[in-house]
Amino acid sequence: MDEIQNFFITGYPRSRTTWISNWLTTDRSLCLHDATRFCHDIDDLVGVLRCADVEHVGNCDSNLTLHLDRVRELFPDAPIVVIDRDVQEVEVSLRSAGFDIPGLRGAGAGADADADAVGLVMDALRPAMEAAKLRDDVLTLPYESLAESSTCRRITDYCTPGLIFNEWRWRQLDEMRVVPQVDRYKQNQRGGRSPFAHAEFELSADN
Repeated sequence: MDEIQNFFITGYPRSRTTWISNWLTTDRSLCLHDATRFCHDIDDLVGVLRCADVEHVGNCDSNLTLHLDRVRELFPDAPIVVIDRDVQEVEVSLRSAGFDIPGLRGAGAGADADADAVGLVMDALRPAMEAAKLRDDVLTLPYESLAESSTCRRITDYCTPGLIFNEWRWRQLDEMRVVPQVDRYKQNQRGGRSPFAHAEFELSADN
């Protein structure tokens, strides 16, 4: 097989990253979700993304917004997509999914036991996300456009060139949203690099 082609998709949490990783995983491509949770530092992505014998291996991961400069150095030719969702919608969605647990591990260095985990995470991500949207080496798309087959076809062509956009499969997955739900006991018992590192996943109609 020729050299694996890597790709990356990032944005705020709750921007359908789990759903995208499922949709972009086929018999010829693999899209990991939050692969940075397996890394001690961002350079470890090089090894993590060699995990499959397929043409395209990517990572759909909100944490990438904090490391885009280094990701571009490590993967100079890789397509990068930034999904832009309204900040207030993101915060509401995070809280509704249970990510507003006081003292959530990974919310920030020295976080107070009663700290607002969602606020801490958004404060860390917001400047990086605003900078990411202005880069000229990424494809920035509005979150709302993910409901359109034309946008998803564009992502397929951009991230996995040579693969055919399967509209039937896309429509099936579009009706079956896959979103993270926090297991509160595990979240309080385990440590992690980010507050999303140990989320449990289930099918849901919610965003």
